[in-house]
Amino acid sequence: MKTIIQSAIAFVLCTLYASNSDAQNWEWALSAGGQEVDFATGIVNDSYGNVFVAGSFYGTASFGEKRLTSLGYYDIFIAKFTADGKLVWVTQAGGPDGDEANGIAIDEKNNIYVTGYFTSTASFGKNQLKSNGDKDFFLAKLNSDGNFEWVKSGGGKLAEFGKAVAADNKGNVFVTGILTSTSNFKNFTLNSNGKEDIFIADYSDDGDLRWIKSVGGGGRDEATALATDGNGNAYVTGWFSGIVNFGRTQMTSNGDDDIFVAKYDSKGVELWARQAGGFKGVDRSFGITTDAEGNAFVTGSFDGAATFGHNTLKSIGTDDCFVAKYGPDGTVAWVKQSGGKNSEKGRAIKLDSSGNIYVAGEFNASFAVSPTHPSEGDWDIFVVKYDEKGNVLGTNQAGGKGYDRPIAISIDKDSNVYLTGVYEKDCRFGKQELINQGNSDIFIAKTKEFESIK
Repeated sequence: MKTIIQSAIAFVLCTLYASNSDAQNWEWALSAGGQEVDFATGIVNDSYGNVFVAGSFYGTASFGEKRLTSLGYYDIFIAKFTADGKLVWVTQAGGPDGDEANGIAIDEKNNIYVTGYFTSTASFGKNQLKSNGDKDFFLAKLNSDGNFEWVKSGGGKLAEFGKAVAADNKGNVFVTGILTSTSNFKNFTLNSNGKEDIFIADYSDDGDLRWIKSVGGGGRDEATALATDGNGNAYVTGWFSGIVNFGRTQMTSNGDDDIFVAKYDSKGVELWARQAGGFKGVDRSFGITTDAEGNAFVTGSFDGAATFGHNTLKSIGTDDCFVAKYGPDGTVAWVKQSGGKNSEKGRAIKLDSSGNIYVAGEFNASFAVSPTHPSEGDWDIFVVKYDEKGNVLGTNQAGGKGYDRPIAISIDKDSNVYLTGVYEKDCRFGKQELINQGNSDIFIAKTKEFESIK
């Protein structure tokens, strides 16, 4: 029996405080960038607590005392920081046109993997790439000192993007992305069935392409996040429109865009695929993570009524944030929502070693709480901490007068939370204020303390 879950709706961000609150829970926050548009898209921690961030910059951008200048429109950066926010190194990659990093991962040997796209030609250290058409996918490996070890590419006449990457303890490097034309990946050729299709691939840690497959239909289908477990399985999430085939499972969207979550084994065989969403509006997922038992946790946003397994949620405003837990067989164990009168989106999700769940996202205007807690500006940042059953343990907030958006989250072995993304104008993280240098800048912040639910 489907249940309408509405009340506990304000349950989550109900204790998110405006910037004038007493909550000062950010240990440190730092900014990077220059006069143009700069943004970060991924963050990971190594076994020593160091922090690695990937993203893109345009023009001249400062990272601590280090300054980078892009070769063309956008270039890629990868930076390493200590646990207390000190820059260790920063490196760049790219060419004369637009190049962007969309995802970063780390393996048990502290090697770094970055994916995204490049246009025309691009240099990754001593490695040179040339695209097959407009924009091509890339996957690059760096060691912990920031040296590029190898880079692989693939694409066709139009645009192919790497969107997310994940590495496991068995030497697998899974990557997912988008293809819009017939594309070549080494000895494999993939065809796009519609406007945008999804590809999923497995590389070895030496850069050998083991398998690659396409998923999609006649509409626009997009993968946004990827995770892996200890058994060599890959979990992909995103959204789709129309009819889409995941291998064994075929789905038809109910609304404009529906959410999908799919699990593949180490050989690329679909184990299960699940659909979520409603008959109206846009429903999308942006983040996924897994635990040691093979459960998957997904976050995103939904508009109107949306069904997850046997649970139906109804948004308060334009979009509400959701967090869902899927069992190893794809069964929805639980789903929670949070929201207010306007829009809230879950952007990234991670677990700590105790099984607590952390969701980072953005909210607009205010939440339906008493008293109402407004955002500082257009969009503010939230982080919510849940227990393994989806109960809210605490919240945190940051923001300023502009559009402030978290894009990625990472948790170290001591349960410290690291967040990265983009901010406009000036942005406050507790008592620390980051000054904007241009159109938009990069932020990196660390926290561990959360305002508990009273």
